[in-house]
Amino acid sequence: GEWKVNGWLMEAVNLFFAISPMETSDYGPFQARDKIPLKRDLEKAGVRVLRQPTNRGYGASLKAGIRAATTEYVLTMDADGQHRVEDVQAVCLAALGADQRVDCVIGHRTKLLHSPLWRMPGKWFLTNLARVLTGKRIGDLNSGLRIMRREVILRYVHLCPSGFSFSTTSTFALASRGY
Repeated sequence: GEWKVNGWLMEAVNLFFAISPMETSDYGPFQARDKIPLKRDLEKAGVRVLRQPTNRGYGASLKAGIRAATTEYVLTMDADGQHRVEDVQAVCLAALGADQRVDCVIGHRTKLLHSPLWRMPGKWFLTNLARVLTGKRIGDLNSGLRIMRREVILRYVHLCPSGFSFSTTSTFALASRGY
């Protein structure tokens, strides 16, 4: 439910805010009453909430946040409860904790069914197509949890749609170009 996601999101904010500035981008106006307390909590914690004047879509929200960011890396994650704070820590450590920093790390959901059954054949097809086209095995093509070097994703963000295939498109763009 909403409370669980809000609590998880605030836990992530409290954990990572001391490390770097944080921003979040919404899909559109906060019209639902249950979102207003979350927005206020985020702003009180020092998170800059980028407001979209209209619901422009998932990808548009991510692109706005990436373009507005001022940090070397940007982290994207869906607030749907599919990832834990520990997952966020793991992708950050994989990107930033190595001797040589990497350009992109994509989280991997371990839950067997993280999508409706009717979407699974399409996801299977796209995952295998990605492997053929990029020559790389990508464990979770559609994962919303990823950390990317901002200067790298900015080169390809214009290719990403404003809708729900931002994750897939950005993965294809980066993996096919050697990232």
